[in-house]
Amino acid sequence: MDEDKIHRQKILICALAVAVILLLGIMIILFIRGRVEENITIEQPPAGSAPAANAPPPASSTPAAALKSAYFALPYPLTWMDGADGFDLTGVTLGEINAMPDIANMGTGQPYAQGTKLYALTLILKISTGNSASCLSVNMRRVVSEEGDLAQPNTTSYDFPDVRGGNIQDRLRCPAPNSTFDNQKIVFVVPQTDKEFTFTTGGSSNIFFFVTVENDGMLKVEKAPTSENG
Repeated sequence: MDEDKIHRQKILICALAVAVILLLGIMIILFIRGRVEENITIEQPPAGSAPAANAPPPASSTPAAALKSAYFALPYPLTWMDGADGFDLTGVTLGEINAMPDIANMGTGQPYAQGTKLYALTLILKISTGNSASCLSVNMRRVVSEEGDLAQPNTTSYDFPDVRGGNIQDRLRCPAPNSTFDNQKIVFVVPQTDKEFTFTTGGSSNIFFFVTVENDGMLKVEKAPTSENG
């Protein structure tokens, strides 16, 4: 009788031991699974945080337009005289620029807010003045239709240094005689889709020329053919 009792106790102890071992195993499995899920959650970046270094950049609805440019040395692609004053086209740029106080919105007649992003074609001139002092207007125009309609630039004055005194308009329009002024810019705000531009120097010269974006993205300046040069 005692032996049967002892045997049953051994079986009960073994069963309890097996149950404890199974329970511990289940607890260990649940603990490990919880840690794995926790690690996965931690690795998820919270909303608003910086993207991972290898994450693709977010798409922009208004990508910045890279500035294309071309600068020229002698012989310049376009040279002309207006009275006693000489003009050379030394460069051209096309792309996004920051608005400056001297760039006007032709729709309102007022300057753009400083820092406004504009897509513009900029003609860069070297101006050599003659013996007598003369005030210079910006005569350059863009041809905007087949009927010959002209658009004036968004810069209405040159930027001559203050060498003559007087009011601001005198300083901007009336340079010193027998002087050379580099980096004089004429800005035209243009549609970003346009790839071909026609201009006239206006004034007494009235020379037509083209600025074209070529297939490789380079800017090309070409004088319009005339009856004299075919």
